[in-house]
Amino acid sequence: MFKFIVFRILSVLVTVYIAMTTVFFGIRLAPGDPAQLLAGQQTQEDVKRARQFLGLDAPIYIQYLKFLRGVIRGDLGVSALTRRSVSEEIVRCIPATFTLLAASMVLTAVLGVPAGVVCALMPGTVWDFLIMLLVVGALSVPNFWLGMLMIELFSVRLGWLPSFGFSGLKTAIMPAIAVAARQVAVTTRMTRVSMLEVLGEDYLKVALAKGLGTWSVVLKHGLRNALLPVITSLGLQAGFLLGGSIVIEVLFAWPGIGQLLINAITMRDYNLIQGITIVYVGGFLLIMLFMDLCYALVDPRIHYE
Repeated sequence: MFKFIVFRILSVLVTVYIAMTTVFFGIRLAPGDPAQLLAGQQTQEDVKRARQFLGLDAPIYIQYLKFLRGVIRGDLGVSALTRRSVSEEIVRCIPATFTLLAASMVLTAVLGVPAGVVCALMPGTVWDFLIMLLVVGALSVPNFWLGMLMIELFSVRLGWLPSFGFSGLKTAIMPAIAVAARQVAVTTRMTRVSMLEVLGEDYLKVALAKGLGTWSVVLKHGLRNALLPVITSLGLQAGFLLGGSIVIEVLFAWPGIGQLLINAITMRDYNLIQGITIVYVGGFLLIMLFMDLCYALVDPRIHYE
């Protein structure tokens, strides 16, 4: 297990390095001069001072070496957008993004897994048909459109929920539902398929024949073996939610990392874009590592070498 974790952490570091290097050079190929945006309608002398402030007056390889040295020291530079440390800006936005991610994953697990189990236990029934109909609908509706519908209904017409900002659990209800709707549908389908395969295994039939309770057999023996592909799906969804929640953060004016990234791209804030990229890539890979470790907890037969 120790060797496996060390190997995966090294692979995470290599992947993050490749990603941040690609972003470093890629954003500098995009049109637009951040120094011009920072200086605004000023003289060329002001633009020159802005380039010096941003460190863009040095050759590209010097900028790259400074960037790498700063990352190693934990210094991601200064944001041209806010004139504050990039690390401080990211840390300020992490609680909002983490709250949205956690609420969405809780909804996904609490709703998706039980719904999939119910469908697997009652295939072809009315309950199975209704749940699968809702699944197809959730997969067909874009999350931003669902968000706009909820704003119109629950904020504008009924006045039950706030439509923007982050000031507590109540403000997270609609964004979390908008983000989690598709993920709940995917988890439900994955759980249903996996449970149907497990329920057809001989060891479950033998357990039922011995007189064990149906729910005991399903939950203790069936669900535990069916969870491995579901855990993989949940891990991938959690990783994709880091990037997929950007649209929802903008729609609900959610002060998370996604909203910060959109502002950084608009202003060509190189340091902020690079810092957020490191957080996104590193966060996704660490989530996948955590899910790999969960396999051994669910299935004791799994061993890492």
